[in-house]
Amino acid sequence: MTLNSNLKYDHLCFSETLQNSHELNSYEICAAVGLLSRNIKIIGSSYPKQDSDLYGVRVIVSDYSTLNIDGVPLYYKGFARVSNAEFVRPGQFSKASEDDNKFGILFSNLGEYNTTRPSYVRNCAFHNGYSVAIGILNSNSIPIENNVIYRTIDYSILVKKGHS
Repeated sequence: MTLNSNLKYDHLCFSETLQNSHELNSYEICAAVGLLSRNIKIIGSSYPKQDSDLYGVRVIVSDYSTLNIDGVPLYYKGFARVSNAEFVRPGQFSKASEDDNKFGILFSNLGEYNTTRPSYVRNCAFHNGYSVAIGILNSNSIPIENNVIYRTIDYSILVKKGHS
């Protein structure tokens, strides 16, 4: 590849090797170039005070239980296969306790990964978010692969076990 002019932005990479009492650990922190736009868009609708409210779109994938008409308990467990989607203004900022998780996409209480109904987030873009982009709570082995997360409040991805 030959460039006719300099690149517009610098892309920096830092590497460091640290030694603890038993071994050397190498770390590399780099900024990759990622495409934010996608054809499929999940958009938090824009309104005048949105940037001060910090309020955007949410997707929740979880479990649910209810009683049918005969009083018999019914239990449902959700799943989501999300790929090549763009999340615009995901999440909702909250100063309340961390039990109020208002992430861009939340996988909650799904337990062990289910191969017959798999959940995943692949090749998606999350940008200009108001909370954690991807949250996984009490759900195991959900593939989160090749996603681009840009300008979000708090963590990009948050994974916690034993949390509902």
